[in-house]
Amino acid sequence: MSTATLPLRIDPKDRQQLRALAEESGHTINDVVSLALRKGLPLARAALCPLGRLTNVEPLDDAALDRCYGDGPQEQDEVGVQRFMAAQSFGGAD
Repeated sequence: MSTATLPLRIDPKDRQQLRALAEESGHTINDVVSLALRKGLPLARAALCPLGRLTNVEPLDDAALDRCYGDGPQEQDEVGVQRFMAAQSFGGAD
């Protein structure tokens, strides 16, 4: 496994906490930072790149889907309908 050296600006309070944890655990500051990155990256991804439902609105049930997208006359333009459908969760599956 290859490693890289990265310059990192650390707030003085965080630096104190890093040093304290390194001393308490018997590990190096590098070990602490590496573990924090490994454990924290999934949390950072979840915070910065949210996935899943974008609304609290429940998915449409089958009857409502049929009313919206059935074979009846289309009141909206096709592009608008396609965009609306793409945003929906069908059958409760997100």
